[in-house]
Amino acid sequence: MGNTISRRDFLKATAAGTLSVAMLGATGLVAGAAENADKPASKSGLAPVFNGYGSKYEYGHFTVEANVINANSEDFNPNPSFSVYHIMDYTAEVPYADSMATNGATNDNNTASMYVITSGNDALLIDMGNGSKSTASHFGEDPADEAVLAKIDEEYRDLVLSLVDGRNFKIAITHKHGDHVGFSTALAGLGYTVLFPEGDLNDSIKERFAEYDLQTFVPGEFQIPVGDITIDTILCGGHTDASTIFVISTPVITYNYDASNASATYITFIGDAIGSGSSVWIFALPGLQMLNDQIDDAVKKLESYTAFDAGLGAGEQKGAKLLLLGGHGWQYQNRFGTMDMDLEYAKSMQNLIHVLSDGSKWQYDGVDGLSLEDWMKRGHVTLKAVGVADRYTAYFGTTLTSAAGITCPIDALRQYAGLIPVEE
Repeated sequence: MGNTISRRDFLKATAAGTLSVAMLGATGLVAGAAENADKPASKSGLAPVFNGYGSKYEYGHFTVEANVINANSEDFNPNPSFSVYHIMDYTAEVPYADSMATNGATNDNNTASMYVITSGNDALLIDMGNGSKSTASHFGEDPADEAVLAKIDEEYRDLVLSLVDGRNFKIAITHKHGDHVGFSTALAGLGYTVLFPEGDLNDSIKERFAEYDLQTFVPGEFQIPVGDITIDTILCGGHTDASTIFVISTPVITYNYDASNASATYITFIGDAIGSGSSVWIFALPGLQMLNDQIDDAVKKLESYTAFDAGLGAGEQKGAKLLLLGGHGWQYQNRFGTMDMDLEYAKSMQNLIHVLSDGSKWQYDGVDGLSLEDWMKRGHVTLKAVGVADRYTAYFGTTLTSAAGITCPIDALRQYAGLIPVEE
């Protein structure tokens, strides 16, 4: 009776042709609605039905799929109900980049992930993707053609508003980079509120969101109400100063066939704070030091999501899981296979940033004829050149599908490990 499905399970199921209505539930989405009457409703006529045949569909330059639909909607489940949809700027004809070879280092269609959460009368969009210019380039279209850009923005606006379905709507951003705020052009001037991590605020962001109700928050000290649920915030800087992780504080409860037992999964949106499976990009020594200083608290908070009440009269139970949804979902699949985007992945990143400071634990891909996987299985931090401006990716984790990677300029990595002096 559970309504939950991860993206990787979705891909496996659809590839095998086994995705069923029971796995996702079914819902119809219609454009427009009465609430937020002063805001534009979708005019696209979109009415996608998420079921065994329509749970992943394309609209223009975008693909949207369901992570959960009407989770916790069973009559005997006291936990609030919500849905989560995942949007990326790619199609079957113009797919996202293949990370199998580059494993996190690519400039080829780095599709960005955006998520719409709905609950009750509210909806929240997490992140705003690459933007129309970047998307046009990915699709081989002219990024200087205003008509092309306007069309892509219109598609994005229609798609998001069809999912919002007339609910009270806000936007939350994980961090300041352009591939997470790009589609600000599509919803500008419509009066929507943008919630932005205070430590990443700069003049460029203020200008980009000048036509929004821009409100800042301190990650870790702020919660976002969305209908009947609440979104928690966790600070995990390094990729940027205020990279933020969002956690739906209500778990998805999945029951066995007679509802005598249940399991729980907390859906967590990690942006780029700890990467999306392939690696997290850190740009200089201070970012490495910041990640080292902050990740312990972040992982501790993630670990705290283990107690839940399954609503079966059994009281508190332990063992809840986390499903980590990254800022670039295509990176879940890389040279190691399909990544286990869960708490173990976060712990691998925690271990990596700490062990990385010990240069004696380092090894390089290909040394003594051993691959990076061979060295990793022997407990080494293993480095591989990625072919971009002297950057290397450092990997750590003996269980490869939970392994973590950090991509960074090699000199910054060496400075962090004390192998070369820090430049004054």
